[in-house]
Amino acid sequence: MNNVPHIVPLSTIVTWIVVYFLGVSAIGYGLMSDDKVRAQTYRRRISEASLLLVASFGGAFGLKMAQPKFRHKTRKEPFKMSLNYSVVWNVLLFCLLFYALFFHMQGVEELMGKVFDDSPSGRPGSGVIVHRGLN
Repeated sequence: MNNVPHIVPLSTIVTWIVVYFLGVSAIGYGLMSDDKVRAQTYRRRISEASLLLVASFGGAFGLKMAQPKFRHKTRKEPFKMSLNYSVVWNVLLFCLLFYALFFHMQGVEELMGKVFDDSPSGRPGSGVIVHRGLN
């Protein structure tokens, strides 16, 4: 059995982070659109707390893009300010994730190589037999 862990390629991780932020932003955009329709038809609204919760989990860009498009919640000052803070939080979170990936992934790979090196000579891979596929 191979005891070396499978390391996910960095490009795959970056892709999933981008897909996550785009997906949550699309949800935020859709919620803002739906709330505008509900406001115009006098139906039960989506609470500001729910919109800000989506914004804080990565959907701030979608909500911010929907605000001028639908001319919705543009004059609600506490909401506007909170949404702007959420945009700043999303940018910081995005930058932090990429900083952690690009500058620390190499150190993680080196550490994993040292931890799982079974070679008696100290040279990486000299004592490890890796079986790929079925025998």
